[in-house]
Amino acid sequence: MSVSLLPCTPQECLIPGPAGNLEILMSCPKQVHTVPMPYAVICHPHPLYGGAMTNKVVYMIASTFNVLGVGTVRFNFRGVGKSTGVFDNGLGETDDLRAVVDWLTMDYASSELWLAGFSFGSYVTLRGLRDLDASRLLLVAPAVDRFDFANLQLSDIPT
Repeated sequence: MSVSLLPCTPQECLIPGPAGNLEILMSCPKQVHTVPMPYAVICHPHPLYGGAMTNKVVYMIASTFNVLGVGTVRFNFRGVGKSTGVFDNGLGETDDLRAVVDWLTMDYASSELWLAGFSFGSYVTLRGLRDLDASRLLLVAPAVDRFDFANLQLSDIPT
């Protein structure tokens, strides 16, 4: 399995996921500070309450990362937008995150992986952190009263 050196290309597409297709949206920085550049995968808020990759906070996180020279991938969890499947209380959504990271690492050269999540997306991001080789983590408004964070631990990466 080789990594191609595809340049970051703004795109919206469907990729295979564990419950069907996952809708992704890639955005790219205007200026790249490191080659290969880091990429951030950003998880959105709760799907049953209108959360989607187009959420304004998720958009602002992606835009800010792009200004910093980081490529971003936002995606819709299963059952949201064009992504197929049904809500799975964070379990299946963690598998969705893994599938997006696998797609990114197979098709794009990256100097490092950053993970970010907003609200429910923070929960999913933290659930997937152990299995993914992320070098940075951003958790915005983690829904600690709604989901069981007790067995989830931060690592020693910048958070």
